[in-house]
Amino acid sequence: MISNHFWEYGSKKIESKLISLLNAPLSVVITDNTSSLISVKRNNHAYNLRLHHMFLDANEDVLRSLVSYLSGNANRIDNTLKDFIKENEGKIRKPPESRRVRRMNVVHQGRYFNLRDSFQKINKRYFEGRIHCTVSWGTRRRETRPKSIRLGSYSPETDTIRINPVLDRSFVPRYVVDDVFYHEMLHHLLGFKKINGRHHSHHRIFKKMEKKFIHNAKAKIWVKENLPRLLRYKLR
Repeated sequence: MISNHFWEYGSKKIESKLISLLNAPLSVVITDNTSSLISVKRNNHAYNLRLHHMFLDANEDVLRSLVSYLSGNANRIDNTLKDFIKENEGKIRKPPESRRVRRMNVVHQGRYFNLRDSFQKINKRYFEGRIHCTVSWGTRRRETRPKSIRLGSYSPETDTIRINPVLDRSFVPRYVVDDVFYHEMLHHLLGFKKINGRHHSHHRIFKKMEKKFIHNAKAKIWVKENLPRLLRYKLR
């Protein structure tokens, strides 16, 4: 495993190169994701980019192809990028067998909501369609006396967003499901920030971007008011 110190040094180096080629503000986070090798969020004229650590060894031709893709001059990844990824696919960490088996159990269609539809809608509106990860309803787990509930989760190891099936109810507004999706997609995009030696997922940038979802405040109020009802359904 490559050290975090090496990644931090490499991210600054590649960030500087890409800024000069792109001629725009850009921040880079180096990841060890197993499927999402390139993920970008454009905010006005600035770019927030997540790159697999294989790109630390990319030459200038590869970086120019990457810039062309990021800037929208290329609709898809070109052969230079494809060849580079293929040559370096041995650097992509293989998830444990148990993770791979679990990830294959993907369920999009619920009784009332189709998660793929919600994901694609949020991805297009807020992330320019650049978020690539697996989405699925989670596994139903009954608890004797649940006091809290986790409505969604994101696994960086498998790039998987899971939505709690307790939300697949007729009384749940679609904007609540969409808000949970947006929240977990931000986790995928922003990752963790190291603050005073500790890693934080709900950091200042995360909270600022979270408020950009049009129904964020309304969704939080609905969840707070209906939490007892959701907890009752978790028992069934």
